[in-house]
Amino acid sequence: MFGYVGSHDCRFSDDNVIINNNASGNATLSRIEGWVNPEIGKQIRKINAIDNEYQEFSKQSPIKIKDAEKIFMDNRKNKTLLSLYSYGIEITPENSYYIFGEEVESKKNQIDIVKINAKNGACKRYTNYPFEN
Repeated sequence: MFGYVGSHDCRFSDDNVIINNNASGNATLSRIEGWVNPEIGKQIRKINAIDNEYQEFSKQSPIKIKDAEKIFMDNRKNKTLLSLYSYGIEITPENSYYIFGEEVESKKNQIDIVKINAKNGACKRYTNYPFEN
């Protein structure tokens, strides 16, 4: 039984998956790669942290990768264990953001998303990303 499930048909795949015109790192869909509103999803471009474009973008940005990592470290919730996941860069019509993930000690398998503005270094934490603004 296949029906309308949002705006795309869901199927299993052994290869990389394309979501919002961005290739996923593997065949597994993760929460960070999802989106809620397809119209908003069309306006957001993501650069994976392993792409060459990630380094090039950082060189042109006022906040470099090392600066963003320092901002992340200064705003960590998990003070005893170091858990830094770099998911890449999210480019919207208004701003660009470095996207990091941090495991939270208090909740099992909880990863908070930390978005750092690439222009001014403003930092915001999300516990239910991408479903909260």
